[in-house]
This record gives sequence, C-alpha cells and structure tokens, in this order.
Amino acid sequence: MARVKTERRKFLRIPKESKVRYHELKYPMAKRDIKNTKSKNVGGGGILFSSGKYIDTGTILKIDITAQGWEKYRPGFFKGGETSVSKPITVIGEVIRSKEVVKNRV
Repeated sequence: MARVKTERRKFLRIPKESKVRYHELKYPMAKRDIKNTKSKNVGGGGILFSSGKYIDTGTILKIDITAQGWEKYRPGFFKGGETSVSKPITVIGEVIRSKEVVKNRV
C-alpha cells in the first residue's frame, strides 16, 4: 500500500533561486563574516538555503535576499526618480532546522 505524504507546512513554498547574503547576529558584535549563497525555496514561514557549513539551531541571522522583481508588489511601486534595480529584502531570522549534508557519502 502506498503511503500518502501529508503536507504539514502552513505556508506554500515557492521554488525560487535568489541571491542570499547572511551573517550571524551575536553579542559582542565582532567583524561580520558575511557569506553569499542562493536560496532553494522561499515561503511565508521561511527560506531554505545551503550554507556550506553547519549552522546551529537557534542561531540568529541577518539575511539579505535579492529576489528580482519583488518591488512590483510594494505599495506605491516605482515612484518618480526611483530606479528599477532590485534592492534586497532584509530579514532577521532564527534557524529552526539545520541538516549537515556530506557529499559523496555512501
């Protein structure tokens, strides 16, 4: 008998690759170690991206997401004198799930 997978997410995930820059927020504020990557998907409840290293659950991150064209959904979009260049969406978020992936592991 085939098992039916039940969707537990509250928010739809959109498979959208966008540029992501992030760094850990912690006190005392030391030199920021800004990392660059790309998102795998994004939704109302979060963003999935690979980091290149394990990030502990509970870590607070500042994340800048450059998603081309998002400004068209902003009220009053493209007022006189503005450019159409995408500005990043900046969020502060907590890591709620993290998984280490080891390449070529059998």
